[in-house]
Amino acid sequence: MRKHLTIFSATLLMLLMVSCKRNKEVATAPVKDFPSIENILPIQLPAEINYKGQSDNFEILETHQDGGFLIVKVAYSGGCNEHFFEASWDERFMKSLPPQVNLRLTHINNDDACRARIEKEVAVDIRKLFLNTPNNVMVILNGNVEGKILVSPQE
Repeated sequence: MRKHLTIFSATLLMLLMVSCKRNKEVATAPVKDFPSIENILPIQLPAEINYKGQSDNFEILETHQDGGFLIVKVAYSGGCNEHFFEASWDERFMKSLPPQVNLRLTHINNDDACRARIEKEVAVDIRKLFLNTPNNVMVILNGNVEGKILVSPQE
């Protein structure tokens, strides 16, 4: 019994020594250049996206601009498989002031039949919108004309 207690104590002491490491410095990018979320979506041409217009159900809860990114909070059902989002734009500007663009967000649920409500943020890299115009752009996201989002170029 004493032998087991000695082995257990020695193992516990070794675990404590190994787990007490010094803190390492971690470099962080400023939020203006890189949002602190994992899912950053480049804007692609519709022909370049993987799922060619097929989209599974999801809800857009809110949007806002953070630097060169359009942050979109989405909700969908799932919880068993990984979900993916893609952003596409046909590179056309509507003739209006400010110019308007149709941006499409596509959701791929990866055949997830689970029913948990998942909410997460995705960041659409909108810097491509300002390559040919230095002005503000009105984004129509997934055809929602009433929910237009005015975005501006960020330096």
